[in-house]
Parts: sequence; C-alpha cells; structure tokens
Amino acid sequence: MIAEVQGAETIVGWSFIFGAALFYAVYINNLRVVWGRTRNWQRVAGVIEHVDIKGAVARQPSVNKLYQLDLQYRYSVDGREFEGTNISLCEPWWGFRWIPMLRAKRYRVGQLVDVFYDPASPSKSILNKRFPVAAGCLFVFPTLAAVVGVLLLTGVIREG
Repeated sequence: MIAEVQGAETIVGWSFIFGAALFYAVYINNLRVVWGRTRNWQRVAGVIEHVDIKGAVARQPSVNKLYQLDLQYRYSVDGREFEGTNISLCEPWWGFRWIPMLRAKRYRVGQLVDVFYDPASPSKSILNKRFPVAAGCLFVFPTLAAVVGVLLLTGVIREG
C-alpha cells in the first residue's frame, strides 16, 4: 500500500513538473514569435476616437459578468486612413469591470498616441509593443504546479 502511494506521488510529481515545463516551452515560443513579428513595425501618430467599457453577459447567473475595454483610434499611412482597436498583441483581455476601467484611464477621446503598424499590412496595428503584465501572470499557475511536483517528489507533501 505504501509503495503504491509513493508510486502515485512520483507519477503526479513528475506530471506536474513536465506539464509546467511544457507550458513554459510552448508559451515562451509563442511570445517570441508574436513579439518578433512587431520588430519591424513602423510608428505613426494616431488619435483616440472612442473609449468605453463593454460587457459580455455571463452564461450562468452565478458567474460574474466580464468586461473589456472598447477602444478605437485612427491613423494614417501614406495618405490612407485606418482604424485600429488593439492596444497590444494580447488583446482582447476580458475581466472584472475594474480591469478595463484601469486601462481606460490611460486614454481619452482626442488624445494623440503612437500607433505601431505592420508595413506589409498597414491595417494591422497596436498601441503598445511591450509585454503586458497580465500575460506574465499566466506563469504563476505552472510555477505553482512545478513547486507542488518538487514537493511531492522530495516527500515534503505526503498522503496521510
């Protein structure tokens, strides 16, 4: 019985560690590819035209409604007008109402902003090329899984 429990703890521990490592490998590679695409994007002046918070109705009454920042900006490339809605490459972020409200405070209608656009396809644009903090928060869960895996393997966490 004890050997079976220790065997299960070993399997679960390695599974947690392997799962975390797989997450890191895939997620970091995706970030590298996505942010690598913007390396050659050009900067142009733009103007904010619309700032609002929009909500999505929850599917279940017991679940909180989710919200997103509804932002529109206009910019011009080689005499052609474009409209953009993305702040960063990780858009859209849905969350509790206070999350998009914090982001909305950074922008106001008529505000001049830097717009980064893809020279090969000028309709693709973002306002922020930096890595968003919220995307980094996703590293918390696999890190905790890896820690639990190590604790299981070292015997710090035991059944009974």
